Amino acid sequence: MTGAGMTDLSVRIGALTLANPVMPASGTFAEGMAQAIDLDLLGAFVTKTITRELRQGNPLPRVAETESGLINSIGSPGACPISSITPCRSLRSAGRR
Repeated sequence: MTGAGMTDLSVRIGALTLANPVMPASGTFAEGMAQAIDLDLLGAFVTKTITRELRQGNPLPRVAETESGLINSIGSPGACPISSITPCRSLRSAGRR
C-alpha cells in the first residue's frame, strides 16, 4: 500500500507480488541486520542455498589472488531445510513476514 506522494515500487515475479524489488544478496545480510534496518522495508529476504542433503562446499583453497583481483570458488555449504527453519522462524517471531 502506498501513501500520498509515495511511488508504487511493487513487482511481480510469476504469481508472487513483492512490495518492492529490494532483496539483499544471500550471505550479505544476517539476522543481526534487523538491529540496523527495518527488515519490513525489504521486498524479500534471500536465504543462503538450501539443499535436500547437507553439502560441504568446495575444498580449500577457495580464494586465489590475481593481478586483477580475487577469484573465489566457495561452493557454499548447503544447509538442509530443517536447519534453515530456525532463522526464518526467528525473523517471523520478530514480526517479520
